[in-house]
Amino acid sequence: MIYALIFFGVVILDQVTKAVVDLNNCQIPVIKDIFLIFNTRNPGAAFGMLADEPAAIAIFTTLTVLSMIAIAVYLIIRKRNSRWLNVSLAFIASGAIGNFIDRIAFKEVRDFLYVTFFANFNVADIAVTVGGIMIFIYFFFLDKDAIFKSKKVKDKTDEN
Repeated sequence: MIYALIFFGVVILDQVTKAVVDLNNCQIPVIKDIFLIFNTRNPGAAFGMLADEPAAIAIFTTLTVLSMIAIAVYLIIRKRNSRWLNVSLAFIASGAIGNFIDRIAFKEVRDFLYVTFFANFNVADIAVTVGGIMIFIYFFFLDKDAIFKSKKVKDKTDEN
């Protein structure tokens, strides 16, 4: 249930924030010369990659569908029931769907959080990033077969 709440909560928050900024077409300095709420459109991927590629929408649509299938298959056949991993997948899936909705509806992604020395992004981008970091942490530190898990913890886990 918590995973569905995370998923739908992020998708709704993403779409509502994009719509509010879109409707108001605003430019609000939050931290002078560093962080603004600023309505922009991105026809490409992260940092505008492939923005000029005519097949970009088809590529991103295909990747989103394939990632959703992969997540669904994992959740159906999973052998490990990790809350941490499931939450990370909920974040990734919700972010992917949030930007997928934009690509289908507008043929580009609506971004509105602008860090002047970094990039434009949105709630969906934050969710994908947080989910990705969580998966990294899980597989490198938390999983029973994690690469950087201490020997003591590994031995204790193996005994159970």
